[in-house]
Amino acid sequence: MRPMVRIELGARSDTEPAGMPGIEPYVIQAMKDIFEPCQFTVRTESKKNASTVGPYSCCLLKKTKIETRPMVESDYELSYQIKRAALGPHVARRWGWDDDIQQRFHRKHWEQRDLLAICVDGEVVGTVWNEQFCDHWRFGEFYILPQFQNRGIGSMVLAKAIGAAERTRLPMRLEYLKWNPVGSLYERHGFLRTGENDTHYFMERKSPDENTGFQRTNQRPRI
Repeated sequence: MRPMVRIELGARSDTEPAGMPGIEPYVIQAMKDIFEPCQFTVRTESKKNASTVGPYSCCLLKKTKIETRPMVESDYELSYQIKRAALGPHVARRWGWDDDIQQRFHRKHWEQRDLLAICVDGEVVGTVWNEQFCDHWRFGEFYILPQFQNRGIGSMVLAKAIGAAERTRLPMRLEYLKWNPVGSLYERHGFLRTGENDTHYFMERKSPDENTGFQRTNQRPRI
C-alpha cells in the first residue's frame, strides 16, 4: 500500500522578500500584492510510521486569472454600479450622491472614453481607462468593487498600464479625490504629485527617459 502524502499549509509568512536588483519597484510591489508568502510542511504517513519535513517557504497566487476586456453598450449599467460602489462613498462624503447628476457624468465619460472591464476568473469586478495621447498616457475610471479590493487586483492592472506607457517612452498622468485612499497605491507605483485643487490631487509617473536623463528620439514606438 502506498504511503499517504499530505501537504499542510501554515500561517501566512511575515517575512519580506529580499531585494531584486534590476527590477522596477512597481513590479516588485505588484508581485507582493499578487502573491501571498506562506509556509508548508510535507507529512508522509504509512501503517508503520509517519514523518514530517519542513517547513518550506513558498508563494501562492492570490487570484488565478486577472485580465481586461473592452466594455460594450450592454455593460453600461454594470460600469455605473461598479463606480457607484467604489467611488460613491468618497463622493457622498463631500457632496452626497445624486443619481441623476452622477448618471449624466458617467454617460459623458462613457461616450468619450473606451472603458475596459477588469475581470477576475471571468467575473467583472472593476473598470479602468488607459489612453495614449500625443505626449502622455491618461489613466482613470479606475474602480474596483469593494469586496475585491486589497487583493492585488489594482496593482496588477496598474502595473500593466505602466508597462504600456513605458514601452512608448511617455509619462502617465492621473487625478484622484484627496480623501480617497487609492493615492497610496499610486505612490507605491512611482507616481508623484504635480498639483492640486480644492478636491483633487494631480499625479504623474515620469517616462523612462526622464528618469534616466536620456533624450527621447523621434523613433516610432513599439506598442
